[in-house]
Amino acid sequence: MKKAILISIICLVFISFKTQAQPRRYVARMFYFDLITYQHSFGAGIYGSKDAANWGLNYSPRANLIMLGNNSISLGMPLGLGVSNKGPGAVKLTYNIPFIFDFNMGHNALPENSRGFGSFFGAGYGFSSLRAEFGESRSQGFLFNAGARGLISDRSFTLRASYMLSLKKENPNVSSVGIEYNF
Repeated sequence: MKKAILISIICLVFISFKTQAQPRRYVARMFYFDLITYQHSFGAGIYGSKDAANWGLNYSPRANLIMLGNNSISLGMPLGLGVSNKGPGAVKLTYNIPFIFDFNMGHNALPENSRGFGSFFGAGYGFSSLRAEFGESRSQGFLFNAGARGLISDRSFTLRASYMLSLKKENPNVSSVGIEYNF
């Protein structure tokens, strides 16, 4: 698990690092590679399985790797961190660390796209640790992610839902729902 946390920190540093903008290099009429653009959001979410339910704060950086007209394909890490006093022992850290490739459409698919509504869906791999009454519940596995982005009172928000299928049958599948403010 220490490796997953270390990989997450390294990815956050690289995703958060911004480079100077350069002109787009067109490959075809509606498809182009660009210098990678970065976007991020911050909010709160609920993470749960059949054994446990915890809440936490979300920070979701993403790098738009490929632009398709007004859409994009991105690599993101919607990180969820929380604390829980459930179960034996003292207050413990809970986390949800996914690495996701998303296809983004409409609002906030690209930094300059300010349409009123947008959506996204994607898949990736995630790590999760939740606290239950009996102790800690850890899982890792393939993750599916979808959501909507839109304007509420001229502010940009994201509603995100995900479901992680645990690789081990004895570990629970984890679902999450969150709302985030887009910067």
